[in-house]
Amino acid sequence: MLVPAVANAPKSLRVAVDLRTVAYADSSARGIGHYTTHHLAAIARRAPDVRLCCHLPTDGELPAALQLPNVTARHVDDFVAAECDLVHLPDPMNLALGFDSPLRVFRHLRTTVTFHDLTPLRHYLDTWPDRTQVAYRDRLEQIRRSDALLLCNSRFTADDAVA
Repeated sequence: MLVPAVANAPKSLRVAVDLRTVAYADSSARGIGHYTTHHLAAIARRAPDVRLCCHLPTDGELPAALQLPNVTARHVDDFVAAECDLVHLPDPMNLALGFDSPLRVFRHLRTTVTFHDLTPLRHYLDTWPDRTQVAYRDRLEQIRRSDALLLCNSRFTADDAVA
């Protein structure tokens, strides 16, 4: 993960992570949930000075891979922007019922967003109900208007997002 420069950065970087995606069966059983969990675990193991505060929709436990000394869990409603140096949103396009827009829930001046693909837009968005299509396009527009640093997990996705 590339982390934007933080003026007067503390010795330990505090990153709030929207980890709601792993609480939804459709996400945790597919690539985004696995990618998110193992990507964060790799960061936590390789950078013990980075403190990950993972926000979940319940008071449940972190996935086993994230049960590390520098990873903590908090309820999503307990997010406080002043308590972190950076916010990371690993699944900004999740449209599951009750999954409020991460860019609205986790407002912060320094935000990174992992963008996985534009598959729905490119291949089947028009088969979705009208409300879901509108919600999907709204999320894309929120990302476009934001100052968030867009991270892509492949060159293809990065090129597609730019196009």
